[in-house]
Amino acid sequence: MGTGLGLCFTQFQALAAGHPSYLHALSDLRAARWMLEHRPGNWQQTEDEMEAVKRIDAAINEIKGASIDDGKDLNDHPAVDEKPEHMGRLRAAEEYLEKAKSDVSQEENNRFAGGLQGRALGHIKEAINRTRKAISQGPVEHPAEHPYYLHALSDLRAARWMLEHRPGNWRQTEDEMEAVRRIDAAINEIKSASIDDGKDLNDHPAVDEKPEHMGRVRAAVEFLEKARSDVNQEEDNSFANGLKDRALRHINEAINRTRKAIRE
Repeated sequence: MGTGLGLCFTQFQALAAGHPSYLHALSDLRAARWMLEHRPGNWQQTEDEMEAVKRIDAAINEIKGASIDDGKDLNDHPAVDEKPEHMGRLRAAEEYLEKAKSDVSQEENNRFAGGLQGRALGHIKEAINRTRKAISQGPVEHPAEHPYYLHALSDLRAARWMLEHRPGNWRQTEDEMEAVRRIDAAINEIKSASIDDGKDLNDHPAVDEKPEHMGRVRAAVEFLEKARSDVNQEEDNSFANGLKDRALRHINEAINRTRKAIRE
């Protein structure tokens, strides 16, 4: 039984390795899907954007149907530049789709898996067409009332992820634990004013998953600095009875504790 399973896994590895361009295409397709599906603003998806996502899913399914699979789910995409505006995300999606089209076109044999290349390319090209159509129609979103706070929520969750999730076997220091508590307090301050992007604490933007302790702690400082900058952009501290000052105090203390963890 063990030998048979090992052989199957070896065959799987050999098949995937034999089609690296398709593996690259999977990564690019998921990145394009992320840019279309996850909207930091409050705009609604257009019919063209929804159809583009459906075509991306169809292309991914075509590739995976031939047992070419990197084992990642639809939301496991490479690190992307999280553009907050609608048109910026659509243009980024178009770029990833163009890369996926190029990747799939690198494969020599369209007869593989009964015409996989042609079918996948058909779906990708239609996704590109629909995305371009959405771009040509222009933005449809209504500007968020407090976009900087929404950006800060994203940065705070990223910082939290870097401190809480440890690929190595190190233990959190007291300063790191206090930094996480302060991050949670800042997030709660913002959300208590009904400024919420609807995402949970672990739903963070794509990050460079640094495996070493100090690399993650330094990255957390960078995200916290970005969050502080975002909150500072808000003009009116009287909003929600001083939300800005309270959030900044928590963020500043999280930065102080994180820097202290680095020095130690």
